[in-house]
Amino acid sequence: MIQGVVNLRNEAIVRLRVRGPGGVEADVDFIVDSGFTSSLTLPTAMVIALGLVR
Repeated sequence: MIQGVVNLRNEAIVRLRVRGPGGVEADVDFIVDSGFTSSLTLPTAMVIALGLVR
């Protein structure tokens, strides 16, 4: 079961652990978007830290 919180702006937030191909991990808070349009994004700094391809 995924658990999360609702912030003061009424956004549903869940924390997920993401892992890069080299095994580097980071916990990231995500806003649950009920109008999901098939794209997920991470900040550029997180992409670099995880060793992901941009």
